[in-house]
Amino acid sequence: MSDLIADDDKAVHSLSSTDLLKFLQLYLDVGAVNRFQALLLLCHPAVDFVYLIPQLAEQIRKSEPVVAGLFLPAFELFARRTLKSLATTLRECRKTDLKQLLTFGCPSDDQELPKTCEHGCVEVRKFLIEKGAYPGLPISLRESPTLLINRKNESRKHVETYLEHLRLACTRDSLLTWRTDVSGSPHTLVITKASDPFWSLATQIPRAQGYLSALGSLDAQKRILDNDYAFIAREINKASWPNPGSQMTLGTGSPASGYPTASKRLGSVVASDEEGSAAKRARSESEALSSIDTDNDSDCNSDEDWRPSRSRLHCQ
Repeated sequence: MSDLIADDDKAVHSLSSTDLLKFLQLYLDVGAVNRFQALLLLCHPAVDFVYLIPQLAEQIRKSEPVVAGLFLPAFELFARRTLKSLATTLRECRKTDLKQLLTFGCPSDDQELPKTCEHGCVEVRKFLIEKGAYPGLPISLRESPTLLINRKNESRKHVETYLEHLRLACTRDSLLTWRTDVSGSPHTLVITKASDPFWSLATQIPRAQGYLSALGSLDAQKRILDNDYAFIAREINKASWPNPGSQMTLGTGSPASGYPTASKRLGSVVASDEEGSAAKRARSESEALSSIDTDNDSDCNSDEDWRPSRSRLHCQ
C-alpha cells in the first residue's frame, strides 16, 4: 500500500485525513524522508491539504531531534506551498467569488437585495454561503450539499438565469451543477455544490490563523515562508466568510480552538549524539530532498476587498 500511495495521487485523495496522517507518521517513524516528501508532493491542490500543517508540526516536534531536523525541510516546503495556495485562494475569493455569492439573485426596484423572492433567489443565496465540503475527508466521500427548488417553470428559469450569471462572474466555473428533475409536478430544480476546494473555505477560514501559528514563533514563520510571509499573513488576517443568517453580516475569522500554537521554533532542533535506525535512514535520504517552486505572487499588493457596499451590489 505504501508503494501505491507514493506513486498515485488518486490513492492520496481516497484517504481520510486520519489515514493520510498515519502514513506520514509511519514514514517519520522509520526515517523514510523520501517517502514522506513524495507523499506531501502528491497532496494537491495544496489548499485542500492545509489542515495537515498543525498535526504534522506536532508529530515532528515529538520526534527525536535528529529525525525531526532531517524531516523539517520537506515539511517546511510543504507548509510554504500550501499556505501560499491558501492565501492565493483567499485573495481571489475575497475580490470576486464571495462577492458574487453574497449578491446572488434579482435586485429589487431600488437596486438593493430583496429579503424575499417568489422564485427562490433568497433560498439559493443562503444555500451558497452555508458551509459546503469539509476538509479532512476524501474528495470521493465529501458531502455534496444540494438545494431543491420545487416551483413552476417560470421560477426555475428565473433562478437558472442567475445561476448562469454566477458561473460566468466567478473565477471558478465548476462551483455548482444544476439539473431539472422531471419526476414530479411541478418539476424540481436540483442545485448541487461541486467538489471544489472553494467550499471548504467556510471551515478553513476560521482555522487559518491556527495553520500559520503552527509553524512556531513569528521569526519561524518568516523564516519558513520567506518572501511569501507578508502576502500569506495579510490574506489570512483579511479573510472572512459571510454569515448565512444574514447576507450582509460577515462571519468572524477568529482562530478555532484545538490547533497548536507553538512558541518553539521548528528549526531549533539539536542533533543527538546517538542516532537510532530511523535517524540513520533519514540522514541517508535527506540529500535527495528537492526544492519546490515558491515564486512570489506578482499581484499581491491590491487591497481591494470583496465586501460590496449596499449601493454597489449590482453595478457589475
